[in-house]
Amino acid sequence: MLTEFADSSLLTEERNLKLNSTSLGLVYGRVTDCIEDGSYLIDNEYFAYRAIGCLIVPSKDDLVLIVREKDTKAYLLNVLSRTRVNNNSESKPVELSIPGNEELLIRGERLNLHGKKSLDLSTLGSMSLSACLGPLKITAKNCFTSVIETLVQIAKFSSLSAEQIIQKAGQTFKTQGRHQLISAQQDVKIDGERINMG
Repeated sequence: MLTEFADSSLLTEERNLKLNSTSLGLVYGRVTDCIEDGSYLIDNEYFAYRAIGCLIVPSKDDLVLIVREKDTKAYLLNVLSRTRVNNNSESKPVELSIPGNEELLIRGERLNLHGKKSLDLSTLGSMSLSACLGPLKITAKNCFTSVIETLVQIAKFSSLSAEQIIQKAGQTFKTQGRHQLISAQQDVKIDGERINMG
């Protein structure tokens, strides 16, 4: 397993795995510090930058794989293992991102995103969910919708079914249509200070 790379004995072995006769090679090391400019201090010796293909954001004490060339930049290719402080502590969360301001596009015939305990989707900008040629289904034990300003719903046909329906407006409540029908199996009650009909 990848966690076996965390053994201290592994760090004492030869680190350079030569790809060819040039000075280009693969090394592994431990992240000792995360710098604000996006670089990572490796083994307190040199700095490495996360390659665009490395989607997992490294954390301090991670064992990482790096490609190096003499007297040039080093690029961090992958996170090999992440250790816990002790066996009883929780592991650090794994963060996926693209280095810099690159756009991430995921395509596939079928995509499944599953959170065993919870799933959060959030953005500071706009969000769009669309199913142009098929249905969009939302199933939940409880569903809460909060809108700060405006809620607009447009449909050719709308149907709402529930045991009890309560609608409340702080100021004006208006329903309008070419034809309106109000029916009840027992009582219909209209109550107000003034009732104008016609």
